[in-house]
Amino acid sequence: MIPLLLNFGKGTIQDELDQFFETLHGGKATSNISASAFCQARRKLNPESLAQLNDRLLDSVTEQIWQRQWHGFRLLAVDGSTGRLPKTDEIADYFGQPKGSGVPLARFSRLYDVLNNLVVQADMASYRTS
Repeated sequence: MIPLLLNFGKGTIQDELDQFFETLHGGKATSNISASAFCQARRKLNPESLAQLNDRLLDSVTEQIWQRQWHGFRLLAVDGSTGRLPKTDEIADYFGQPKGSGVPLARFSRLYDVLNNLVVQADMASYRTS
């Protein structure tokens, strides 16, 4: 599941699934795996395991690949914004929504290594978070 997620580009879920399994099987068309089945399997992933995998990947990159610096320092920037989420009661209860709005929102923040084009850390929190 994780290699499949890491390979996703910007196509539809079904297109990405078809391409992934064609590549995996040497260009031969395989039986289709539905986007619905993929989404059900993705829900079973522990989000913390993905965060830990990302941390290990970042550690590996910074240890093994030369990093550009500015006067001996890493040049980092922080960006934050809000984003719309799917409209379900569970999501609205957890993330919140502005008064008078029926759309759940989340706060997003990312720490970005400007010189190396690398997201160092990203967070998603409740709309109520400042």
